Amino acid sequence: MADFGGSHNPADLSSLPQELLRLILSHSSDIHSLLHAVASCRAFYGAFHSFSSPLIDSVLHRELDCSLLPEVIRAIQASRLRNSSLSKQELSEARKHLLQREPEGSLDWTVSEGIAAIQLRNNVADLSLAICREYLNNLESHIGNGHEWPPSDDELRRIQQALFRFETYCNTFPPLGEHLWPNDDVREEWTTFFDIYQPWEIEQLGSVHEALFRLLAPLFNDCAMHDISWAWDEVRYARDYDDGHVEWLLSGGLRYVNKILNTANFHDRWVLMGGREAIHHECNWLYETFQTYKNLFLLRQKGQESGIGRVTKPGDVKEDDTLSTVERLWEWSHVKHYEGWGEQSFRCNMAMEDLFRSLRSCGYVFWDEGRLTRIGWFDQSVHDLDLDIGDEIYKNAPSLRSEERSWIIRSGLYQEGKRGYWDGNPETTAIDPSQEWRLAAYD
Repeated sequence: MADFGGSHNPADLSSLPQELLRLILSHSSDIHSLLHAVASCRAFYGAFHSFSSPLIDSVLHRELDCSLLPEVIRAIQASRLRNSSLSKQELSEARKHLLQREPEGSLDWTVSEGIAAIQLRNNVADLSLAICREYLNNLESHIGNGHEWPPSDDELRRIQQALFRFETYCNTFPPLGEHLWPNDDVREEWTTFFDIYQPWEIEQLGSVHEALFRLLAPLFNDCAMHDISWAWDEVRYARDYDDGHVEWLLSGGLRYVNKILNTANFHDRWVLMGGREAIHHECNWLYETFQTYKNLFLLRQKGQESGIGRVTKPGDVKEDDTLSTVERLWEWSHVKHYEGWGEQSFRCNMAMEDLFRSLRSCGYVFWDEGRLTRIGWFDQSVHDLDLDIGDEIYKNAPSLRSEERSWIIRSGLYQEGKRGYWDGNPETTAIDPSQEWRLAAYD
């Protein structure tokens, strides 16, 4: 398709009816071939620009996974709202309408949105593989089983669906600004994002959020431990999933996150993460929204508010032969776990509990039934697993005393006019005696 215009006389094409030119363009293999053909001659250009949106929609239906296209469209629609000039009240209503209506299978596309959709798909593909590798590595290291087989198309598709929803969240609820932490009422509005999802779908979204955090935090911490200017600014090491600096990076969306992950040069990565402005980039973002969601869930179950989401009530679980893989897994992990908890049995419908973090770190809500069976989880109870995964960031963190000592050393280098990477050992490098008082609090 991309060579069509170059292999024919433009005069021949200009004699063709517009409908035929559009039909030819609609059979482009991908968006870039379509745009290349449009740029190749005046006849295609005219036919395209009088009918651009349906042509882009037709090509995207061919290029994108149709089962994921509604999630792509929702993410693009959320991006539209983010860049709109609507008032605060109008924006709130538009968000609610976007999140509550059924996903759409087509869109009135612009050229830039069509390109953005493909770029988003490519970033989602990269990140789903990176997340899957981490899950499989955790299975190998901590379970010793289930990691031997590459991810199936269905497993990757579940991860990708959750990533598209993560992108929609990023576009729908961007951080309020530097050092601005949402009030309770704002976080309550943000939890409406979860209302259309089943608890295991919320767990999937939270799982990719935590996985992206685990991928990004070591790169942030590399700068926090080695950059000279960040010591002067006292940028702290990220120790847990509530770190505001890493949350800020995640809020930039999947393209931004993927760019950081694929930038090998220390200085370039430091610049991407904000450079000297990083100290100001901090937000109480999706992590706190999950905390608010759980608090509201508990309040609603106690009768103070109506129920949240479309959930399966304890005792109303479908028969095993009608359950999807993820539903059967949820019955094993949550319904059976909480069935003897009496009044607390409603917790089987609540996602993102700390109790299941180790399972989330193994990607449990994304796997096919065959992998789950080989792992042997269905033959055990959650009580018996005794897993300790997902807190490696905290476990590998330097002591606060070591961090303070490193700040003292690098701040001295900063005052000497030095910048960039410091590859020293804070425990063996001498410090200015006049600064030793700063370590007293850690003795």
